[in-house]
Amino acid sequence: MFFRTKRTTMLRVNLPSGIDLHCHLLPEADDGARHISDSLEIIRFMKLQGLRGAVCTPHISSTYPHNTRYSLRTGFNTLLQAARVDGLDITELTAAEAEAPAESFGLYLAAEYMLDRTFLKHLAAPKQLLAIPEPLVNQTSEFSARRYLLIELPQYLLPDNWRDMLDSVLSIGFIPLLAHPERYHALLTESELLELHENGIHFQGNLGSLTGLYGKEAQYLALSFKNRGLYNAWGTDTHSADMLRRIAAQL
Repeated sequence: MFFRTKRTTMLRVNLPSGIDLHCHLLPEADDGARHISDSLEIIRFMKLQGLRGAVCTPHISSTYPHNTRYSLRTGFNTLLQAARVDGLDITELTAAEAEAPAESFGLYLAAEYMLDRTFLKHLAAPKQLLAIPEPLVNQTSEFSARRYLLIELPQYLLPDNWRDMLDSVLSIGFIPLLAHPERYHALLTESELLELHENGIHFQGNLGSLTGLYGKEAQYLALSFKNRGLYNAWGTDTHSADMLRRIAAQL
């Protein structure tokens, strides 16, 4: 049974599992939390809002060549230790569990992979991929070996072989989880996005899109996809505590 929080907030209501499946709270990894103090501030606010966990999804792309499984794991362990020293009841979620024990706050390390010139290099070493396990995505306590790879598209121009890249994710046994598809309206039409979903690409929605944080077009698509039940997962994609507070206040 899932831990039931006493506090019901709109942020908690809009994250059905109680776990933020896409956030940038790992410190000094990308354009998210800059310092451990920033990370702890985000975690405290998540706990205040009734969340029971978060999946850390730092960017892995050519923009952040220093981000590797080893370096991110080191940063993640440092964050866990700092949180405990700070008095926060933190536990590391495992691939086989969907919830943190008792009232502790669970963290899991994954990543957000950019479809760029380095992407196929990462796919060539599947054991090194930082994926999200099935129990965290589908709110089940039953263990499944299925893993979801969170993938982001470039903002302005798709690589020529981008569809082949997505097919490659499926071919090596992972489920592509497309981060915030509603934000790609400048790259792909709504029908093209729907075609991806029909062909096995799962969708992760950003709560900020529902509030208009990324503009009216993204908001329209987010509401449309949500009403049609097309999202397989939700996250805040927060990069700071201020951003998270703004999203929570506008839901």
